[in-house]
Parts: sequence; structure tokens; C-alpha cells
Amino acid sequence: MEKKWYLSKTFWVNIIAIAALIGQSYLGEQFLPAEEQAIILGAVNLVLRFVTKEKLTW
Repeated sequence: MEKKWYLSKTFWVNIIAIAALIGQSYLGEQFLPAEEQAIILGAVNLVLRFVTKEKLTW
């Protein structure tokens, strides 16, 4: 079974991460060190990859 791209949890997690990084840049304040942010995002993406069962359709 395939699902539409806009239903992808991975897609939305990464959109939120991009928005958070842009927000940090705009505010000029870093809430976590860049290394920790990368580790957290990588771990979340890894978990989402393991729970993903469906292909995306564009």
C-alpha cells in the first residue's frame, strides 16, 4: 500500500526541524548545541524509518 507524501511523519518531522533551525537563526539564540540537535534529529529519523511500512507516492 502507498500513501501520499503529505501524510509522511518523516516529512513533517523534518519540516518542523527546518522551521526550528530557521527560528533559531532568526532569533539569534541556540537552544541546544548543533551536535545535540543533529543527534536528536538523526535518532528521530532512524526511529521513523523503522516504523515506516508504506511507500510514498508523489
